[in-house]
Amino acid sequence: MEPNRHWEVVEAEYMELREAPEYKRFGSFLDTVESLIGAGRNTPDSETLLPCATEILKGIRHIQQKTSQGDDVMAAVDEVTGGFVQPNVEVNGTLNQASRDIINSFVINLFDSRRGELESSSPSPAILVPVILVVMTDTEAIDLCSGTAFDVFGQPEPLRGDFQPLVQLICDNGLTDWADRYRGTPEEWQPYNAQPGETIADLIASALELIYQNGTYDRPLRADFKDIRLLNADNNRPMLKALRERGCVVIIDCISIRHSRPLSAYHQSMLDAYPTTSIVRIAPLASAFNLVRNMKIALEWSLSDMEFDRRRLDPHDEYTCVDMSETTEFPKWFISQVKKILPTTTTSPTGILREMKI
Repeated sequence: MEPNRHWEVVEAEYMELREAPEYKRFGSFLDTVESLIGAGRNTPDSETLLPCATEILKGIRHIQQKTSQGDDVMAAVDEVTGGFVQPNVEVNGTLNQASRDIINSFVINLFDSRRGELESSSPSPAILVPVILVVMTDTEAIDLCSGTAFDVFGQPEPLRGDFQPLVQLICDNGLTDWADRYRGTPEEWQPYNAQPGETIADLIASALELIYQNGTYDRPLRADFKDIRLLNADNNRPMLKALRERGCVVIIDCISIRHSRPLSAYHQSMLDAYPTTSIVRIAPLASAFNLVRNMKIALEWSLSDMEFDRRRLDPHDEYTCVDMSETTEFPKWFISQVKKILPTTTTSPTGILREMKI
């Protein structure tokens, strides 16, 4: 492609963004691109002008895309200046390293120096709604189909025996593709009665959009998906406690909880024990609940996996869960805990103190 032809492509993209209302806040960035286009027309053989204009437009699009999804504008700028958007500098031949450095420095400094301008003109970020999906991945679905998902237990046959009637019921009702509805992430799961190709993430996004359109909130809402498999990790302990206290939405696929990995992670989180948690179980058929509710479960945990030990090791837990080998320590601990759970009372005043308004 001739240099002038390259500039025609850049100019067409520049005009597209200049005319789009959602890109209005990038006015000064587009002014810079306009200046580069003018200079490039006069010096079409320049190695650096065309790539600079191209990378600025790419950065603008990246920031607009991320913020339209509810991401923080400063985080999006950080991705541009930190090299998340890699410069595609081989636009007109192969550039030497010096030219590449000039382009990178120019583009990064441009976005870095105008952070305040973007922050002041950007809409508030979306309201995040914490959502936990207890849903298999495609790999886990393969394990369930083959029966290897049950092999982690010492006596897998009762679990296999429970699972087979459920599979038979599903297949007898024409849902023979049930295992193909799982993908690389839980968010990509395609529920059984959804539209073709529609994922659980799509269904949630549509529902959140309806809430926003109703005018209840002044900002869009966006699902903040948490991986149930990672939620019990030590470094995610603060997040788990916050979800328990503040509330979240848990969506359980009734087939997925036959697999030990999501099932174990869900029960270890203890989210269902908190009244702030809203939970829905989704089955492919209403009649499947009769089987699901009576299925046996088996969890292979060590005592260190129990919530007691998690609290015992939590540096922010106020000595409520402890191990003790010396009974001489027991009275002090017991008294301190009783004081925590009983309301504070005061002795009723007597005599003249009873008449005084203190």
